[in-house]
This record gives sequence, C-alpha cells and structure tokens, in this order.
Amino acid sequence: MAIDYKAKIKKLLALADSPNENEAKAALMKARALMAEHKLREADCMDTRNMTVERRLTGLTCTKRNGGWMAPLVLFRILYAPKPYHSPSK
Repeated sequence: MAIDYKAKIKKLLALADSPNENEAKAALMKARALMAEHKLREADCMDTRNMTVERRLTGLTCTKRNGGWMAPLVLFRILYAPKPYHSPSK
C-alpha cells in the first residue's frame, strides 16, 4: 500500500493552524520533516486549482545592497501584514 505523502503533509499543515500551540508546533515540525525527506515544497502539497494569484504593487525598489533581503521582507509583509502602515501625523 502506497502512502500519499502529499495528502499527509497537507493535513499536517492544516493542523499547524491549530489554536493549541503544542499541537500546531508538532504538526508543523512533522510536515517539514516529511517535506525534506521526500524533497517536496509546501506548494507541491497544496491544491492550487481553486487558488488565485494576486498582484500588488508596493512601490519598493531593490538595489544590490538590499536585494538579498528586501524581496522576502516584502513577501512577508504582503502575506502577514495586509493592512497598510500609516505613520502618525506630525
């Protein structure tokens, strides 16, 4: 009997969103271990048929100096901080 590792990883990643911190951490660690063992990425395990791509313009540019860390920082901001930041008025 063949094990469907992609389905198992998908379930573990869903469990990683659990409100129970210990359960979520254990599920995420197990999912990461399985992904590493089977050379899979998270995107390989997700069902992308019902997903849409959203394009956002940020107005940020990268130079050689900040090019290595700026792109992941922008991606993190888009995914986890969707509300725009407004500096306090002077």
